[in-house]
Amino acid sequence: MLDFRDAVYYPVVAFLDGNNPYDPAAYFATYPVGNVFALYAPLTLLVHLPFGMLPFLPSAVAYFLASVACMVGLAHVTLRMGRLEPTPAAVFAIAFGIVISQPGQWTLFLGHCAPV
Repeated sequence: MLDFRDAVYYPVVAFLDGNNPYDPAAYFATYPVGNVFALYAPLTLLVHLPFGMLPFLPSAVAYFLASVACMVGLAHVTLRMGRLEPTPAAVFAIAFGIVISQPGQWTLFLGHCAPV
């Protein structure tokens, strides 16, 4: 969950603490991160705000579960848009395909914001 730590969790924590996550020197000095917060839109901080209100480990677990739920939702929408019946088996089969793809693995194991 390195990407989650550096691009989601600690930028939101910095924002909630009243610090500027876009200031690399202060960000590195204050938080245990490996990379600077990229120039994501400030809306990213608001979208991920609930994750910054928890301690890191519960937040990472919540992010993982939210990512899985988004993948299942994406599979459901994909079937509906294809005018196919979204049976549980079909939804989970497509969600499984998303999970085993490279972007799906990046999302679930690194916290990368790829398919969701």
